[in-house]
Amino acid sequence: MDFISAAMVVGGMCFLVGSVMFSVKTRKRANLYTLYWCVYIGFILFFIFSYGAALLLSYSGYFVLNAFYAVALLLGTLVVFVSNFLCFVTVEKLKRIEKYVQNYSDLRDLAELDKLTGCNTKAYFLKVLESRYKQIKLDSSRVVILFIELKNLKEIGESMGAKTIDLALKAVGKLLLQRFRRMDVVAYYETGQFVVLMEKLSLDNAKKVAHEITNAIRPFAKQQVSAAIELECFIGVSEISNDLATYTEGLHNAEAACSEAKSSDALAVHVF
Repeated sequence: MDFISAAMVVGGMCFLVGSVMFSVKTRKRANLYTLYWCVYIGFILFFIFSYGAALLLSYSGYFVLNAFYAVALLLGTLVVFVSNFLCFVTVEKLKRIEKYVQNYSDLRDLAELDKLTGCNTKAYFLKVLESRYKQIKLDSSRVVILFIELKNLKEIGESMGAKTIDLALKAVGKLLLQRFRRMDVVAYYETGQFVVLMEKLSLDNAKKVAHEITNAIRPFAKQQVSAAIELECFIGVSEISNDLATYTEGLHNAEAACSEAKSSDALAVHVF
């Protein structure tokens, strides 16, 4: 075998070695189809050793390789090397895209979820409310808003500390997320205030749900925070319909209903 054929065989073996390196890196990065990648790498290693042995035998006087097989080996190994390189680059880009998607998801969660209570933020709630109001203008549907304000929160902070207030807010957020449906939007509005947007529910049923919340908050807070805590709430209920001029009007009506409940010692829930 002449020098050119030997050089092509050696070059083909180098391409195969590079293919093995990229295949190993790709398998580690993708972490999928491990068995198939191992079999594939095994085949490449088999060709490397077989052509290496053939090269040694050719220089020992045995006619094993000629120029045709050397060219075929060089072109075939080049194709294998390029395909492995492209596969490695593709997996790297997919990993970067996956990282970007995860970062976006984390940023979205930070923007939409309140870190303390686990509920949605006020900004997200208003955005959903505005969108839902536009839909109401088109199909004349209705949604219900609950405006929840905690009672005795200031006294709890003065007697038990600010940390207890955080624990109480966290407990209330947990309770609301458990009690309401997945389709409902539960948000932490302002200090000691929560709002809930409920669809496909009448005012009477919404009022029943509000009473259930007022009855559940005190024992749940005692269980989750402290047996000494006395936490109660007032709830205002309002309906957003096609008759309202703006989407914030329904929210203000619910807040006004909550204030009405606060001003009356006999009422914990008031419907606007």
